[in-house]
Amino acid sequence: MLELDIIDESGSWHRFSFQDLAIDVGRDPDVHLVLPAPNISNEHCRLAAHDGKVVLTDLGSTNGTFVNGVRVNAPVVVRPSDRISIGPYVLLLARNE
Repeated sequence: MLELDIIDESGSWHRFSFQDLAIDVGRDPDVHLVLPAPNISNEHCRLAAHDGKVVLTDLGSTNGTFVNGVRVNAPVVVRPSDRISIGPYVLLLARNE
């Protein structure tokens, strides 16, 4: 299970839990986590849990995915202390089982 804390553009926090070990994030209504902002690609990035780690992969988004302010150009392992920035949203890994 993956749990993410999401901080939206107003500063509000939301927690989302997913039973899937891999989730797609984007603007498209068919992805697991929909972030409805115009600067987010339809299929923006993927978070996948494997062997106790969570790997973030940008899916060729136009405006990029950032971890701690650095643009993701290749899959990267993310930790609960990392800030994942996607458009006006910040995602924080809350739990990975």
